[in-house]
Amino acid sequence: MENHTENLTENPSASAPKGYVLPAAKLVWLLLDGWPSRDNQLWAVAESLAQRQAISVIPKRLRFNWLGELPTGGLFRPLLNGVTDRLFGASLANLTSDGAMAITRPWPDLVLSSGSASIPIARWIKRRMRTDRLRPQLVHLGSVQTGRRDFDLIVRMADNTGQQSLGDQQQGDLDQIADQIAALLNRNTAPGSDNPRDDKQKDEKQRDNRE
Repeated sequence: MENHTENLTENPSASAPKGYVLPAAKLVWLLLDGWPSRDNQLWAVAESLAQRQAISVIPKRLRFNWLGELPTGGLFRPLLNGVTDRLFGASLANLTSDGAMAITRPWPDLVLSSGSASIPIARWIKRRMRTDRLRPQLVHLGSVQTGRRDFDLIVRMADNTGQQSLGDQQQGDLDQIADQIAALLNRNTAPGSDNPRDDKQKDEKQRDNRE
């Protein structure tokens, strides 16, 4: 899967009944680490998700410094498996200064990541967004050795020498992954749910009225 549409926004408003307000498209970030197999996984999931959910996709092409280039696969896997999780925690320390500056607002509703080097970055995004009273959904394709609770969904991929491409899997598996992610996205937008994004908008309106 080499060519991808970067804007996967679904806009069915033209066929919506008059007076019916459709939910806004969810903003999705893809943390692309430059490995074709892993990047293709993320695009495949996003494209399948777009068939179920109105989304707008922003690919974040991660620019790593030497820390982000530490080998964690192949012969190094038994020695360094999980070292990125433990070493960086929730930080952008393995990105270049320009790469870190690119991780900024507007914040996403969903972060899709793959590969160990992207794990601390996904965690940092979630913790940074919490300061704005926002709760993004974190979905990681692959293994997470420590701090698994930081992620809303972890999809274990079969791998021998690296991550298996989703393009080589059955479509049913991909559909199941997309269904689970769509359920996560809709969890905070169901009627009566506690949605921090809505709470923040209400607070801003009340503040404007007082002023």
